[in-house]
Amino acid sequence: MASLDDTDESHSLRGVIDRKSLLDVRDIAETQEPLATAELDDYIDPGELTIILDDGIGDHTTGRFDVRWSTEDDYNIHYSDPSHDFRWDVHLHSYTEPNDDGHHHPPPCASNDDDDVEDTCIEVRDVETVSRAVLKAWRHAYENDSLDVINGLENPP
Repeated sequence: MASLDDTDESHSLRGVIDRKSLLDVRDIAETQEPLATAELDDYIDPGELTIILDDGIGDHTTGRFDVRWSTEDDYNIHYSDPSHDFRWDVHLHSYTEPNDDGHHHPPPCASNDDDDVEDTCIEVRDVETVSRAVLKAWRHAYENDSLDVINGLENPP
């Protein structure tokens, strides 16, 4: 799994983790994605929501999303399975591109290298629409056994 360095100010979420937003993501995932089961790492004072998927992309039999969402509406939504890592983020960063806070770390390894970060296809910022967009993008990749357009869907995905 790709490593996130929260000690680097330019790559950390602004604000504290927002429990209500994580609960909203959990409810949307479990309602919208039949393969999903979600759980907070700590129900009272969560740091992260984990969404386990009962099947994965391609030959993988499982996958997971790790979700962090802050009170400032910064977020990190990271997918991983044995062969793939990718994530959508909104937070301050020091990457050359993109110019705003939203960005995507593409598969296969969700690299933090400056040359590997790209614009995100998710242009909205509210928790419900972002959650639905991520699930739709993942479902598209799952049904097509391909990550080719994981960050290429439109309106939002």
